[in-house]
Amino acid sequence: MQKLAAELPLPMHYDWEMPDELPIRIPPEIKGAFERNVYLKEHLKDAFIDDAELRTSLWIIQDWGGIKTFKNTDKNRNRIDTFYKQLAKKKLTKDIHNVLPSLSKLAAFRWPGEYSIYDSRAVFSLNWLLFCHTEEPKLFPQPPARSKSLLEVDTQTLFRLSGRPYSVRSHKTAYFEYCELLSKLSTEALKEEQPYHAEMLLFVAAPQWIPRDIRDRTVVTITTNGEQDGADQPASAPGSKSEGEEKDVRVTSKHSTYRLRLAWRCEAVRYG
Repeated sequence: MQKLAAELPLPMHYDWEMPDELPIRIPPEIKGAFERNVYLKEHLKDAFIDDAELRTSLWIIQDWGGIKTFKNTDKNRNRIDTFYKQLAKKKLTKDIHNVLPSLSKLAAFRWPGEYSIYDSRAVFSLNWLLFCHTEEPKLFPQPPARSKSLLEVDTQTLFRLSGRPYSVRSHKTAYFEYCELLSKLSTEALKEEQPYHAEMLLFVAAPQWIPRDIRDRTVVTITTNGEQDGADQPASAPGSKSEGEEKDVRVTSKHSTYRLRLAWRCEAVRYG
């Protein structure tokens, strides 16, 4: 996280633009996408005091979040009500968990010091960092990606083919563990009080930094069954000091059998 913060300073790289119409006024002297979003995160919570018609909630999801498919329907109004009740119990049902990319935005704006946005890009980045930098990775359920850069990199397949033990957290508690971890990363790694700093950094890292890190750490070699073992071994990255690991996976096609050798480099460290 510290390396990410140094290479991707948020004031320069966070570029999530706001809609023209806002529920609150942002002072004109506050400029830049990062600064304006921070101001919004710190001050929009007061708009929830009178939100019986869900105008603020729907603005956050539809206009700020860009999720136009989350319509003002009885089903979604019930989901919002159920979400708040389940937050209090610290346990989510599968249905509510599946809508977290939308609903978590409400919690993050209403209680910015406690909850974070469960965004597909942030989870994508966090899972890769956990996989590479923890001894026994406990990953978070990956929401469906809409971003082209995420769709082009299938980390779930890499995790499975790696042969490395890992687990995926339960949908019941994953969101709360995610918020706790981001709060810890913000305060300990980034020296920032609010957890949204970690979430925004992970969000920024997803389109380019994480895919580049995946390419740097992963080497795939495919050999046919007619080639000798070891004839085409994956090379270590130049200057890499970490030990590599390898996994052979046999893939059988209609005409021949291929051996896919997946090598990756991880610096496993115990966290917490």
